[in-house]
Amino acid sequence: MPYYMESDSSDPSSPFPDDCRIDRIAINLLQQLHSKEKNLLRNVNNIVKHQPLTAKNIFTHNIHGWTFAHACVLRGNKELVQKVLDSGVSINSQLGESTDGIPGNCTLLHIAAYRGDPQIVEFLLSRKADISAEDSFKDKPIAYARHHKHHKVVAYLEKASQKHNYEDNVQKRFKFFSNLSNRLTRVR
Repeated sequence: MPYYMESDSSDPSSPFPDDCRIDRIAINLLQQLHSKEKNLLRNVNNIVKHQPLTAKNIFTHNIHGWTFAHACVLRGNKELVQKVLDSGVSINSQLGESTDGIPGNCTLLHIAAYRGDPQIVEFLLSRKADISAEDSFKDKPIAYARHHKHHKVVAYLEKASQKHNYEDNVQKRFKFFSNLSNRLTRVR
């Protein structure tokens, strides 16, 4: 029996474990972040395989402000982050209010910028992470990278931000001209 399907008062074969079980599984995974990555990845794969409907809930379950998804980004294992995101976790999933002094509402991208890992930042942006997301103090991910002097990440986020702003402007112009065209065709 896999480690996360302990027998207790609830039905272990149920794809919908109760909140106490989700809590225990999430805590167990957070504790495993200190163990070998190979074992942790195997356990995450087992959760996704055996409980695909609840994997997302387990990976985003709030434990003292932290989620397993955010902790994976902080650990910096791209394969683990990818597996967690592939389970259905939102790329813009936010932290709760943390007891560790980290502001609430941090996204995965905030944590990656804080860590200073260009590979994880690039990966998250490739999955359409919101570069303009703000934490509870209204700081964007780039502020975290600047504060910790992660120059490569700052440069990458600045470049991505310019592209993001350009694409937003193109979409706004397209919408404007589309609306204008619709109004003109109605006048005829």
